[in-house]
Amino acid sequence: MSQIRYSQTGRFIDLIKENTECEANINRSSITINPNGKYINLSFEEFYNIGCNSAKYFYSQLSDIKLSNGRNVGLLSYSDSNYLFNIIGLMNVNAIPLLISPRNSIEAIIHLLKESNSHALIYQEYFNDVVDKIKTEIPNIKFIRRWSAEYPSSLAAEKYNVLLPLKSQTEELDATGYILHSSGSTSYPKLIPKSNKILHHNGNRLSLPENRSGLKDLVFYPLFHAAGHQEIFVPNIYYGKYTILPPDINPGSHYSTRMILSYIKELTPESLSLLPLIIKEIVEYCENAPHSEGWGILKSVKTIYHGGATLPELMSKALVEHQIVPHTTLGSTECGKYLKAYIDESQPDYTLLTPLNGVCYKLNSWGDDLVELVFLNSDPCLSLEKGLDEEGNFPTNDLYKIVGENPIQLKYVSRCDDTIVHVNGEKSNPIPMEEIINRCAFVDFSAVLGSGQQFNILLIQLKAEEVLKTPLSDVFASIMASVKLANESAPAHSRIYEEMIYYIPMKSEKNLPITMKGNLQRARCAKIFEKEVKSIVDKLDSGYNSDKSNESDEINSTGENLPSIVKSCLTSIIEKEIDTRQSFFNNGMDSLSGMRFRNLLKSKISGLELKVTDIYDNDTVEKLAEFIEFSKQGKKPNNKSLEDYQKEVDDYIARYANLGLEKTSTKQLPTEDFHIAITGANGSLGSFMIKNLVEQSNVSK
Repeated sequence: MSQIRYSQTGRFIDLIKENTECEANINRSSITINPNGKYINLSFEEFYNIGCNSAKYFYSQLSDIKLSNGRNVGLLSYSDSNYLFNIIGLMNVNAIPLLISPRNSIEAIIHLLKESNSHALIYQEYFNDVVDKIKTEIPNIKFIRRWSAEYPSSLAAEKYNVLLPLKSQTEELDATGYILHSSGSTSYPKLIPKSNKILHHNGNRLSLPENRSGLKDLVFYPLFHAAGHQEIFVPNIYYGKYTILPPDINPGSHYSTRMILSYIKELTPESLSLLPLIIKEIVEYCENAPHSEGWGILKSVKTIYHGGATLPELMSKALVEHQIVPHTTLGSTECGKYLKAYIDESQPDYTLLTPLNGVCYKLNSWGDDLVELVFLNSDPCLSLEKGLDEEGNFPTNDLYKIVGENPIQLKYVSRCDDTIVHVNGEKSNPIPMEEIINRCAFVDFSAVLGSGQQFNILLIQLKAEEVLKTPLSDVFASIMASVKLANESAPAHSRIYEEMIYYIPMKSEKNLPITMKGNLQRARCAKIFEKEVKSIVDKLDSGYNSDKSNESDEINSTGENLPSIVKSCLTSIIEKEIDTRQSFFNNGMDSLSGMRFRNLLKSKISGLELKVTDIYDNDTVEKLAEFIEFSKQGKKPNNKSLEDYQKEVDDYIARYANLGLEKTSTKQLPTEDFHIAITGANGSLGSFMIKNLVEQSNVSK
């Protein structure tokens, strides 16, 4: 990495003043803003002056607060040009702004303010009602309206004082510049302070030629989000990257596709920086709009940068077909940006990623050719955070496949917590399935859940405007066609069938929790829809069958026709001819088709009591037909008692207890809990053993 350029004071924010003294910056713009319906190109000096005017305001508002025991102040506002200057003004006077996402719940905002010991809350007038509720919980905090620039008066030079005197350069480098927070998808958000030293190192990494983004970049990332700091705040201040901010809009409003296309037409940017969710909306609009109103405008942009999540392959292809390069960048609040697109012009694959130059990382194997990217504690851009592993490294919880070397090329697979581990040990990757289902014209978002269950459940959030103008039979036929397409590329045990789908009512207060990046918060989703998922699971466990292709009256079976019923039902479920002499598993049955096979048999044979494990134990047509016949007579062939199973387990323990195996690790097991590892525990016995073990109060893992 190139030599770090530290500010003379050690404070990152003071680089803004030093930028005005750089000869190369005299005749060029620092940033373009549009606060009142008119674009303003700010020089580096004007950019600095606005920050000074903001600082003067905050000194007058905060000087009566005792900050010697902490300089933290919350900032609650939607992102616009004034938001940027409020951050700068607060940092100028030596306060530490805590940048609170307005998408947080009131409870989460209160938690962040208390956890950070913030002495004041700077807020936008839009949040008056929120402020009233916070006052009841934190009565001793000072509430201050955010500062708003006035043009042209705010462009004039202004002096300001600092609330606390500056220390040495070394001490200021170690001090906190500002505080971001995690998304809090499954719990309260966590505070992530950014020291001045980390901000300098982050800026230096982003300034490397091979790591830089567009030269004339129109950036739509919000400044209360880490992506906004990686593409606007840090590079603009550190190496003077020219950035265009979109026009300020009313709080809570959304940049529509038409608005974005109009900005492109007016500003002619070379690149856009957008969240994948917005790109999806733009591509869908362009696909249906006249060329001159859609692709004709968008294709003037050379590159579209998108961060926080990968772009569905279909979207990438649509952009490439119109000569637009989709460029993925991935990062996190804790680490900053760490992956960028790997583009080989000879064989372009716009889904490949490679680490930014200078990133310190390792790849931990997860098996199945998957690796997790782990940030090493030696990386100078890593913020101190509680989620570090025992070696002090930061696991990103992102899984990739290695598809090339020199440089290393990675393909994103999923989040670690996206991987669904079923109760029988089988795994599902829901991301590719959801991407296919989400392409359906009637689906807004979908979610595949199934951790701890034997099978997956699909939740579908409908596009109300499309559904209401289409016959329901056509809607469901289209959705089921998408589900079938998703099933074709999924392992057999991961597949979705009609009885495993829950359609969220269009007027429901519950919605799938989708982040601003377009990512599903899977753990939170499972919690929100816990009752609905349980209802479907219970229904299927009890024997529910929805196979309409085999609807008929219940069969009054006899011993003679039982084998033909068993064969017919299994053939229907696994959708191919079977060899009656072979095991069901050799014929292609798995845990999911085993359950559906059981349910179909119960719908055909009146009064049948049959467990899936009975099918596992009697795994040929002949054996199962015989078992069913005996069961109807109140008999249970080959039925082991609990004592027999206990004796079998005791025999295994006696056989392997005295092998004299040596421990391969010096780590001591905790005394308060048991951590039990089971290896080679496959099939129904292993899964039930694991399930029973983890339900014990003294077994933690």
